[in-house]
Amino acid sequence: MVDDNIVIATNYGTGNLELEGILYLGGVYKDLYAQLPQEEVKSRHGFEGCIAGLDLNGESPNIMEDAVVHSSLVTAGCEGQSAKCSHNVCANAGICVQQWNSYSCDCDLTSFTGPTCSDESVSYEFGPNPGIITYTFPEDHRPEMQEDSIALGFITTKSDAVLLKIVSGTSNDYIEIHIVSINR
Repeated sequence: MVDDNIVIATNYGTGNLELEGILYLGGVYKDLYAQLPQEEVKSRHGFEGCIAGLDLNGESPNIMEDAVVHSSLVTAGCEGQSAKCSHNVCANAGICVQQWNSYSCDCDLTSFTGPTCSDESVSYEFGPNPGIITYTFPEDHRPEMQEDSIALGFITTKSDAVLLKIVSGTSNDYIEIHIVSINR
């Protein structure tokens, strides 16, 4: 399974696959990722984990010994995960992301930062008079994404206020987060 898809490809041709180039095991050089088709290969970093039982034409070569380029980041043998995610590793609704021998906390959809989502993030206080901050994305850092995520935390006593508005520079589209009081 790759990128949540199971792909089975079979070549029914009569020709053989000529493998005279370099065999990349676990990834490719960083500059080669740009040459991979982005729709089919979503990953832009190498494999992290354990590969065992490599069989090439019925033989098990010693890849570590025969490597063209040796890496200090690859070791023989597999030890397994030494640090595992648990329910209380990340604070303030941070999401624990398991890595091979460690974990990290994804704080993106919280109002906290730091290695365990326990550090207060940058905050701004408005009032008592109306205030506004305007920000223009720098030309070379404008987001161009199919999907966007916005996360913010707020505390207020007001029942009607605009928290955030983002306006498209190329159309009439906009996103607005607004507090609206509904009396029922």
